[in-house]
Amino acid sequence: FRTLQHETSILDGFDKLDILLRDSFLKPVFSFDILQLCRITFEHSSGNILEKVARGESVHRVRSLSELKRRLHDGRRCFALFHPSLPEEPVVFVHVGLTNALATSINMLDTHKSDTEPTHAMFYSINSPIAALSGLELASHLIKETAIKLSKDFPSITTFSTLSPIPLFMQWLQKQVANPSIELDIDLKDFQERISAIMKYNETKLKSSSSDQKELTTNEILQWLCNTLTSKSQSNSDILMEFTSSDATLLKDLSLRICAYYLIKVKQNTGNKQLPFDPVARFHLRNGASLHSINWMGNPSSQGLISSGGMMVNYVYDFQHLHERAELFNKTP
Repeated sequence: FRTLQHETSILDGFDKLDILLRDSFLKPVFSFDILQLCRITFEHSSGNILEKVARGESVHRVRSLSELKRRLHDGRRCFALFHPSLPEEPVVFVHVGLTNALATSINMLDTHKSDTEPTHAMFYSINSPIAALSGLELASHLIKETAIKLSKDFPSITTFSTLSPIPLFMQWLQKQVANPSIELDIDLKDFQERISAIMKYNETKLKSSSSDQKELTTNEILQWLCNTLTSKSQSNSDILMEFTSSDATLLKDLSLRICAYYLIKVKQNTGNKQLPFDPVARFHLRNGASLHSINWMGNPSSQGLISSGGMMVNYVYDFQHLHERAELFNKTP
């Protein structure tokens, strides 16, 4: 017990040292007044910077040089913050798609062609490649500075939104399935009969023995959803190919309902506050953005299914009300 107390005391000491170094040294050195906003372009940025942007991309991996070039052209923008003493080191960078509608999927961004008067700026990838600078709110500052720059360059833009992943959704769902004793405050009765019928049909097709159709528990419904999404991510096949139109609608409706519950209801204790468990939701809501929509199959890639169940979220930044929404979120216990 004394050893545990000693180790806890050491960890507390490191945490305090970390806060001290961050607030007393890093914040003044990397203050917002010092950092410079620069656009990254394929033609004018150095090869060193382009390599760091490609390697530092953690949301949507850059697979080739041509893909990087495409992300810097054709209705796209990439902006980064630089410290004057580190001109070749982007401390944080963001990819933006310029569109004429709210993008609800990665495919919409990939297929959208350049427009001279876009109405929407879609932040679809925000990266902080230097882990030591976490906690300085550099990404939040970058979003605001980028919005100001884009508003000057494109007065036609009326909406600033993200197209964000839900990185811990499937991990959370799998933990719920593994712990059936944990009850969720969610009503899934309207899904029971249809999912039970699908399960019975699959058992018949596989010629496995099956009992009479029974009422499913919440955990069994979650398990069916988890197994369905996981199997498709592993096989890398179209998730809707094996479903009829009505069954595909069932899968979509169930996924969206569970995901909405996860984003809104699932919390983590942080000091005296209960904040959203999802780190991306926590980041954008703390900035004053609002959860606008959850998009089914926004990213149906294997990685998108593995982490987010294929879904993506639009968090809208209304800069006229951003400050008051951020204050309200941060005051909520």
